Amino acid sequence: MKRDVIPGAVTGALCIVFYLETLKVNNLAFAKVGADVWPQIAIACIFVLSVVQVIVGFKAPEEAAADAGGGLLEKLFTPLVVFGTMIVFSLLVPVLGMTVAGVAMVFTLLSILGPQTPRALLLHAAVALVSVLSMTFIFTRIMGIVLPGFSL
Repeated sequence: MKRDVIPGAVTGALCIVFYLETLKVNNLAFAKVGADVWPQIAIACIFVLSVVQVIVGFKAPEEAAADAGGGLLEKLFTPLVVFGTMIVFSLLVPVLGMTVAGVAMVFTLLSILGPQTPRALLLHAAVALVSVLSMTFIFTRIMGIVLPGFSL
């Protein structure tokens, strides 16, 4: 089995579980759009991408040469960093707010998984600030969604 098939299948299964959880969200009668709509859209997009990852994983040529080097921890480093960072992000949102926790998450991911030169760290900070503040602006000002914690 190819290396990308298992993470794609696990992500797809998690998307199904999370989607079923959104069906339990209590929607209030006065809301224009239910509280479950945006999470369902995001989960559906992630599910489609996980299906694509599984399909591409099956169609990709064998990666025997790439899989030969490195131990299990080296192969699992990136997924563990991403899942760990997402867990920390989830724990920080109630404390710091969505925007600050998002900037911290994006900067941390870029810095751990990318280059770590002083110039690269400045670029990581700029990307984190611009991307998260842009998304915060879109969600709060354009879509009218109230994010936890700080908002623009």
